[in-house]
Amino acid sequence: MYDVGRKGLTGAEVLRAALDRSGMIVLVTLTTMASLLPLAYGTSSTTLFGAIALATAGGTIAGTVGAMFMLPCLFMGWKQRPSPRGRAFFAPHIATGKGW
Repeated sequence: MYDVGRKGLTGAEVLRAALDRSGMIVLVTLTTMASLLPLAYGTSSTTLFGAIALATAGGTIAGTVGAMFMLPCLFMGWKQRPSPRGRAFFAPHIATGKGW
């Protein structure tokens, strides 16, 4: 369970959240693809509806891959990555204790 006082998520929490969401993401993707498949297959890609169906199907697949694989990886890597600039970059007078 997520502790409000703690900053960031652990790898186990990110993985658990990704697994909880994956069923719904796959279900929505499959129903969307099932509705677009007849339209994309039955019409030419040069027609308006065929092009829209292919673009929507491609966007759905890309969004599914992003939501299921890339986003959890970003969350896990975000916490572990150190900041390139420390506190002294934004407030040198605070970091050194010398005032303005």
